[in-house]
Amino acid sequence: MVLNSQGIAVYLHSCYSGDQYKWLERDLASVDRQVTPWLVATWHAPWYSTYKAHYREAECMRVEMEDLLYKYGVDIVFNGHVSVFFHSM
Repeated sequence: MVLNSQGIAVYLHSCYSGDQYKWLERDLASVDRQVTPWLVATWHAPWYSTYKAHYREAECMRVEMEDLLYKYGVDIVFNGHVSVFFHSM
């Protein structure tokens, strides 16, 4: 499933009463894990990042939707947006 996390208007529409949230809940509830054993989700802005320029940028979306992903056992999430890398020396 692909969620839209771009722009302030979309963040606001991820709330419990928003169309995106309702669609996601219906879609997750309809998955037969015998047929689809892996649930993969993706959206642009990550909910967790230590990069200070984008820290908590999608926090409102995370607050509204994270429990739903746990409830239905989403296995992995892929995000983009933060175009930096971290390394240790």
